[in-house]
Amino acid sequence: MSRVGKRIPPYLGMQDLADLLHGRAIHYILPLESLDGIGTSTSGSGSIGLGTDGLALITGTTAGSVATADKPLYKPAGNLFNYKLRALFMGQTYNGESNLTAYMVVGDVPNLSRYVGFKIHTDGKLYGCVYEAGSETTVDLDYTVGTGWPHPLPVLEVRFYPAVKAEFYIDGAKRGEITSGLPSGTPSYYRILSLRVENADATNRGIGLGYYSLFRWLV
Repeated sequence: MSRVGKRIPPYLGMQDLADLLHGRAIHYILPLESLDGIGTSTSGSGSIGLGTDGLALITGTTAGSVATADKPLYKPAGNLFNYKLRALFMGQTYNGESNLTAYMVVGDVPNLSRYVGFKIHTDGKLYGCVYEAGSETTVDLDYTVGTGWPHPLPVLEVRFYPAVKAEFYIDGAKRGEITSGLPSGTPSYYRILSLRVENADATNRGIGLGYYSLFRWLV
C-alpha cells in the first residue's frame, strides 16, 4: 500500500473545534490499524486485510467476487442522517481503472440500505452517491481513477445536510452535489463507515483506506 494513509489533512477549522468543545458535535476518527470492531464479509475470492497504511479490500481473480467491511456504533444516538455530517476518506485503488465497483460511504452499503459517499464505477470514474428507499442517485465528479497497484486517490470529502443536499469534494474543491433521493428514514442507522468492492472480470482489483474521519453535528 502507499504512504497516503500517513497524511493528516488540516480539515478542522476553529468553528469545528468550538463545536466539539461545547458539545455541539462529535468527531469519530478511525486510523484503520486493526480489524477490531470492524464487520467483514467476503464471497468468491474476495479478501480483507491490513497493510502498513490501513485496510485493504481485494477481489481476487474470480469474477464477481465481493468484499465488504463496515464500522458500527454499538450505542447509536438516533439516525445518522438526521444530522449534518462531514466525512473524509484517504486511500488508494488496486487496478481500479476498469471493471471494479467500489464504495466508500457513511451508512449501510453492505445491505444496500441508506448511505452517502463515493463510488468507483466499472468505467473507472469516480461518482458521488446517495441511496434511499431502494434507489441510488449518483453525480459524475469528473475524475478518472488511475492505473496501477496501488494508485493513490485524492482526498475525498462528503458534506451532508439533512433533507437538503450532499456535497462532494476532491482535494478540497467541490466537484458536485445531489439534492434528491437523500437518505433519511426513521430507523437508527449506525454504520459510520461502509466499504465494498466487486470485480466484473477475472482480475485482482480493490481499494485501500488508510484514514477516515466523520464529523457529526448534534444541533
